[in-house]
Amino acid sequence: MTNWPRVKKCPICGHARCLISPDGDCIKCYRVANSGPTRGDGWFHRIDDHRKVERMPRPQVLVQDMTSTAHLYHRNLLVGAGFELAEILGVTMESLWMMGCGITAGVDGAWSFPMCNEDGKVIGIRLRQGDSKWSVTGSTAGIFRPIKGWWKGSIEHLFICEGPTDTMTMWDMGFLAVGRPSANSGNQYILKLIERMREYLQTVTVFCDADQAGRDGAERLKEMILNSAFDGILFRGIIEPTDGSNDVREWVANGATKEDVERAVKNG
Repeated sequence: MTNWPRVKKCPICGHARCLISPDGDCIKCYRVANSGPTRGDGWFHRIDDHRKVERMPRPQVLVQDMTSTAHLYHRNLLVGAGFELAEILGVTMESLWMMGCGITAGVDGAWSFPMCNEDGKVIGIRLRQGDSKWSVTGSTAGIFRPIKGWWKGSIEHLFICEGPTDTMTMWDMGFLAVGRPSANSGNQYILKLIERMREYLQTVTVFCDADQAGRDGAERLKEMILNSAFDGILFRGIIEPTDGSNDVREWVANGATKEDVERAVKNG
């Protein structure tokens, strides 16, 4: 659904940020539920006259200084917009703050998620409008980790997730977690981070999305970790949601708890 643009005013709920299909016959509304099909955090609604629905242009962003730009976007995330993003993603304001999430420019902007190197320096910025995801020009595919505050959870067990929202979901459950931009990127920074944390880190678990791309990417990362021979660090394995959910965030939204995650690690 990455080619579904956002609308300036949803004909279903009256708010911005909902999506319209390329042919204009369907709205994915994030606020008004119905008995029809759903995907993730929204509901599909058929509409009769798409000509009255104004699309929101996708912002084109060219960035030279990633750190300054990430902080600028973070300041743009006013309290009201922050609460809206937290509600849409199903995470806490604290985790949004820790990751340094932001918005590019007011109500018409895209949500921003800084990508860092192993030291926490911002080297890229992921953007999101509805289900559309891309990165600002000049970005490097780093990792999602705290750029403000400090890690949550025990510093002895690191979970490696896919994407910023899964990472923040794990933080909200009290786990130490870091995220990759996709199943096949950010691995070099993951290895460097583990090397920096090896003094106190004891175990590592990869949490993959429940699709073939996620599983294949997790297997490749597993081999990279094992081949790096981190003395004293145990690789616990690869886990995924146990109820058919696609990813961590959906699993938790469907009722999974911290104990469910710990059980999956134990049984994995």
